[in-house]
Amino acid sequence: MIEYKDFFPFIAILLSLISLLISFLNYSNSKKSRNIAEKQFENRQSNFSLYLNDNYYILDKNIKYAIFNITIMNKSEVKNSFIPNLEITYSINENLSKIKIIYNQEIAKKLENNNYTFFENNIIINEKETTTKWMIFEIPQKLEKCIIDKYSVVFKDPLNNSENISSIILKKIVNDI
Repeated sequence: MIEYKDFFPFIAILLSLISLLISFLNYSNSKKSRNIAEKQFENRQSNFSLYLNDNYYILDKNIKYAIFNITIMNKSEVKNSFIPNLEITYSINENLSKIKIIYNQEIAKKLENNNYTFFENNIIINEKETTTKWMIFEIPQKLEKCIIDKYSVVFKDPLNNSENISSIILKKIVNDI
């Protein structure tokens, strides 16, 4: 005759297996949750790229301006802001130097025929957004007799992440912008 106490080991084993199954399911769910949280964390980090569509220089009233048509792609899931500047690498008497020019949209107002859309001074790009506009920089007259090696437009975000696009040559256009 089978007694009730003979079932206790089977019941204990069954409860242990159920407990093991529940633990495994909890582990699996927490691992999936962790992976989702890590992916969300990555997507919220600063992630942007730049693309140079076109570039020119303009002579207007003996002042040289460099203009760049740039596309900014914010790949992050949070909006980001940028501080752009132009770094010009040039040679004078076989010495290589670099000058940094901070972007200022107000320069565009100096041009007589301005039909282009320029980035604001404080560039803010929403999450997962792509924006294309123009940038303008006034080239210092001291560079007039220098050999320009490279023009680099550099974008920095508040976390000091930076991207740049470079050009060796600027095409000349007549002032009809």
